[in-house]
Amino acid sequence: MRGLVAVGLCGFGVLALGVLDAGCSIAPTCERLCAKTNACPGVKAVDCSKVCGAYDAVTTAANCQTQSDNATLCQGSIADICNPAPGACQTEVGSFSSCWYPYCKGHANDPNCQVLNPPVT
Repeated sequence: MRGLVAVGLCGFGVLALGVLDAGCSIAPTCERLCAKTNACPGVKAVDCSKVCGAYDAVTTAANCQTQSDNATLCQGSIADICNPAPGACQTEVGSFSSCWYPYCKGHANDPNCQVLNPPVT
């Protein structure tokens, strides 16, 4: 999910191989995690295609694929994404955020960074 906007997604968790999505035989992806998060009560739904596209682009530009994969794998393993345990995936999502955020801070005009970290208005 590259759930940076909707959860710690996407944002959000992206793509990883080898680990099963809860209840499925498919690895978690940003799109799946985003859709699950959008279905949670009280969550402001986001455009998963837009967010996940931005997430992929920033992950690549910032050279954060390992951190992104780890965050996605962890978030994909949460049984109930709407009610995760306190601190669930905090380390993995924090590591990913620490990777992509400085990139976006230095590239504030990058449209993908603006999707993931919209300016406060």
